[in-house]
Amino acid sequence: MSIRSFVALSLPNSLAEAVGDDIARLSVQDKESRVRWIDEDNLHVTLAFLGNCEQPLLDAMDWSLEEITHSCLPVELKIETLSLFPYGKRPKLLAAILHPCEALLELHHRVERAAKDAGIYLEKRRFVPHITLGRLRGHSRRDMSLPSVSMGMSDIAPSMSLFESTLMSNGAIYDELYRYDLVPDIDDFLIDGLGLEGSDLELNGVNGASVETEIA
Repeated sequence: MSIRSFVALSLPNSLAEAVGDDIARLSVQDKESRVRWIDEDNLHVTLAFLGNCEQPLLDAMDWSLEEITHSCLPVELKIETLSLFPYGKRPKLLAAILHPCEALLELHHRVERAAKDAGIYLEKRRFVPHITLGRLRGHSRRDMSLPSVSMGMSDIAPSMSLFESTLMSNGAIYDELYRYDLVPDIDDFLIDGLGLEGSDLELNGVNGASVETEIA
């Protein structure tokens, strides 16, 4: 059975909450329901849409993505502007456009290369990193005027994930298949920084600290 899938970055909590607040403010002003707004829990930055893939291809991608994270630089997610997207006469989304920093572009290229090496066909699309805030309904693709919110926020992406996307009548449902942390775990940091073994941490009452990240 094929699985509709994509690779995406999760948002740090601070950024997800701030963008969620902007969605809430904009949705109140969208009195004609021109936009199908995205839930805060579903916010993400797509790196590559893989389409319908069989499980062996996803297993190959899982291995490649794990390898990529071992040498991945910190990826800053910095929102530059709010815009209809794609640019042109027939936009489909209202999106927060991100600054295309070098680390983000490099990660995108590596993910695309991994997909092609695994035998996954990718549509040729210009990569414009963005966070989808809402999808425009059919009648709203022309002469749409929603206020632009200058957010100017930034933070580091905590993780990358391989998602399954299931299309429903009211939108897509995303299920995380695999997650790859992009920032060091605090336990590992403490062990490396203090030069202590796990047993030493338990004796000193340090063991057990952890960081939880939520996928948006």
